Amino acid sequence: MKIVVSGGWSYGNIGDEAIAASTIYLCEKYLGHEIIYTSFDPRDFERRHSKNNVIPSVHKMFSENINEFSDYSDIKQIMKNDIFKEYCGLFDKDTIFIMSGGGYFNESWNNQFWARILEINIAYNMGAKVVIIGQSIGPVISEIGKSALSDALKKCDFISVRDSLTKEYLEQFVEGIDINVYPDVAVIISDVIHHGMRDNTKTIVNIMPANYIRYSNFDTNKKGSYIVKRIPNRLSLKRYKYIIAYRSLLNYLLKNKNENLMFQFVLSTNWKWDRKFVDLIKRGLPKDKFIIYENLSHEKMCNLLSEGRITISTKMHPVIISTSYSVPAVAISYNYKIDGFMSLIDKQENCVNIDDISKEKLISIVDRVWNEESENTAICLKEQVYNMFEQIVKECM
Repeated sequence: MKIVVSGGWSYGNIGDEAIAASTIYLCEKYLGHEIIYTSFDPRDFERRHSKNNVIPSVHKMFSENINEFSDYSDIKQIMKNDIFKEYCGLFDKDTIFIMSGGGYFNESWNNQFWARILEINIAYNMGAKVVIIGQSIGPVISEIGKSALSDALKKCDFISVRDSLTKEYLEQFVEGIDINVYPDVAVIISDVIHHGMRDNTKTIVNIMPANYIRYSNFDTNKKGSYIVKRIPNRLSLKRYKYIIAYRSLLNYLLKNKNENLMFQFVLSTNWKWDRKFVDLIKRGLPKDKFIIYENLSHEKMCNLLSEGRITISTKMHPVIISTSYSVPAVAISYNYKIDGFMSLIDKQENCVNIDDISKEKLISIVDRVWNEESENTAICLKEQVYNMFEQIVKECM
């Protein structure tokens, strides 16, 4: 049985590389080692994950030839394009195609959305079995997009989304298919990358910051120029409340927790606006009280998160990774997918909406989480992920 695996990695988001590492581990554990991986940047994937059987993803080919596609909805015509000929040759009736997470089935990233629809259709038309796992889906606003997504999902042999909110959303316009809910595969990352060495002379607070972006849900349409979309974000009063909340929290912790406290600003993306945000919120902090980590490997990021006393994050995967290492996390949510994970682990009270944030709310949540006893929530979540792969083997091999 041939295995072809694709996913949302090599885009400069280190959290996605934790998904990749976990997916590799699971596929090799349950499906064997003769696996072909696709990546938006094959060289980056090879370097990060020590794999040499990597080819350009459909999204890579799609984005490099975007001018050739005038009608996204005509998937059958797009599949006939010669640029996909070699890719189509990967699949036959003895192939399992696995599309791993995370949240790229949405029209906020239009090219990504249609590339993933195309992937499913190619694999299905060539006779392969199609498995998608670890997805958050939406927003899908257009009727053309909803129709194409519904049609693609009906061609899948196994579907797993990573939160019940996505399942409820899909059930509004996709009928007649079985949708499973299993945790994001990155929750097993502590089985892949083992615990880092803790420095017991310091109390580490890991801050995983991100520039302000307004909260989005299943009905939010964020199509359009990125520059144009940033203008209202920069001018928003909510952005300033968000900045003040972060700054106030850092100063509060310095004054009220032990003298050995150290902030680790761990940047999980290579995006310049997130780096600028760190510079904004660290102003006034003593230089010996913080370290900024950027351009990390996923192994280094996991080690940093595993050694923390607490994680405070405006990114989803740092929260998932911290949970995997039994480190308590406070989530600042900009998207329903973060709400979905916090609901999955029954920690909704440790999550604050980015557009409803205040310094009082954030300090109160962090203070409470700081004093809670550590819980090993990850054991049950990991078991669910392993059960998911056992189900895939049973149904598709």
